[in-house]
Amino acid sequence: MGDMRCVKMKNRWLRILVVVSVCASLASHVDAANLLVFFPLPARSHWFALRPLIAELSNRGHNITLVISEVEKDLPDNWEIIRVPVILPPTDGNRNAFQTQSAMVNGWVIYTFLSYMGSEMCEKYLQHEVFQNLIHTKGRKFDLLLMEFFMNECLIAYSHKFNVPVVALSSFGGFPMTTDIVGDPYMPSYVPDTMFEYTDQMTFWQRLKNALLVTYARCIYRHWYYPKLDKIVHKYFNDPTMPSVSTLLTNTSLVILQSHVSFSYPRPHVPNVIETGGMHIQQPQALPKDLKKLMDAAEDGIIFFSMGSAVKSSDFPEEKLQAFIGAFSRLKQLVLWKWENDTMPGKPPNVHLSKWFPQSDLLAHKNMRLFMSHGGLQSTLEATARGVPLIGMPVMAEQRYNVQRVVKHGYGIRLDLTNVTAQSVEWAVYEVLNNPKYREKAEQRSRLFWDRPESPVETAVHWTEYVLRHRGAPHLRSAALHLSWYQYLLLDVAALLLSGALLVLTIAVVAVRTLYRLITAKTSPPHEQKRKKTTKKE
Repeated sequence: MGDMRCVKMKNRWLRILVVVSVCASLASHVDAANLLVFFPLPARSHWFALRPLIAELSNRGHNITLVISEVEKDLPDNWEIIRVPVILPPTDGNRNAFQTQSAMVNGWVIYTFLSYMGSEMCEKYLQHEVFQNLIHTKGRKFDLLLMEFFMNECLIAYSHKFNVPVVALSSFGGFPMTTDIVGDPYMPSYVPDTMFEYTDQMTFWQRLKNALLVTYARCIYRHWYYPKLDKIVHKYFNDPTMPSVSTLLTNTSLVILQSHVSFSYPRPHVPNVIETGGMHIQQPQALPKDLKKLMDAAEDGIIFFSMGSAVKSSDFPEEKLQAFIGAFSRLKQLVLWKWENDTMPGKPPNVHLSKWFPQSDLLAHKNMRLFMSHGGLQSTLEATARGVPLIGMPVMAEQRYNVQRVVKHGYGIRLDLTNVTAQSVEWAVYEVLNNPKYREKAEQRSRLFWDRPESPVETAVHWTEYVLRHRGAPHLRSAALHLSWYQYLLLDVAALLLSGALLVLTIAVVAVRTLYRLITAKTSPPHEQKRKKTTKKE
């Protein structure tokens, strides 16, 4: 009897488990959705960082309509590709890396430039045939809009056109305005702006400058940039029901940031802000045979030198180029140099040139000892994931901020390109190669990078489908979005408390003074009291 009872209980629990499993499966199931994806900016590193999310959504059966710059190639045949010509406002294309470095230091100038550039680009986007066709289309239906928020915020108007929720993407940790749209806390006291090379432990003056810059950026976006976009949107959509751009932005369902605590500074997030830094980094793939043979034979180790896709090291001034060549010629390590030309005059025998390297896989090689980089986010994330120490040589944008984080975490050092010499390059290389702390710190950061409950792509896909399952997931929206700035900072409460404290203090002072007069009046001699009365009568 006891055995029969145990069997029945086991069967009952088995049925319960089956029911729970089926329910969980149904709850997590998402029918094939039609996704509209905007990536019109001709910035390959941005697309490279976020493409894995779109690819995995496609693998899960969702239909992808991708509006993308014509510079991007090798896109899947099962995606609907709508190509946009390269759209950029006029800029001075004659600056080399060293001129750009000195020009892009001022965060105030950068935010002003980005807001101007964004409004100019939005005007060019919406007047183009591709976007006009989407404006005037009648029969198309979409379930979700995914777009990178970077100088194209006006395109969020299509969320109103197609009545769909929005997933905002950022190819880096985002500006303050990026997460402001969902009420995410961005405290300048310990969250440094990407335009500063500050850490999360700032001095008083750094906190002051950081707070002023963040406030300036928010003001110029809210009070100039977004109203400018409103005029552009209403000009081309001709829809009297179209809400303002700022209103549409605050209806964003999810923000996906390319950051992670293994590399970024820790900061709080509301539930609909997700960090998925390193989505493009997978387990290393096999290297080309000739390259693998070369690297396997490098018993003294390998140094990889690359300035990314935006800066050409072949354009370095001659004296700077000779500084690197001179320093590398005295090393016993093999130097792999991403070089954009066919030849290099005076190339040392230990230097191997190529116009392209499989960077992420290359950094995973057992003989890799050092990565000399411009400090771009994707490159720095790859070095972090592979546990390779860095020498950062920042040029523009947030690269100084990225390199500063590497220095703070202890797995790299920084060189300034503007005053680089053969001696400084040689010193930096020997310092990183001969001091084991850099390798140890790099390996520690690598362990932190990989120690996640699921891959970054799986996290991004889960929350994107979560938004689809729950019709925009409005329950994730923070109440901070409905507060004015003084309510959010509790300044009205502080004012009330201060007023109350002042009132109590005033009453106390009046009471003390009155009591003092009464006491002194009673204790005064009779002739003194008579004199006071006479004085009052007079």
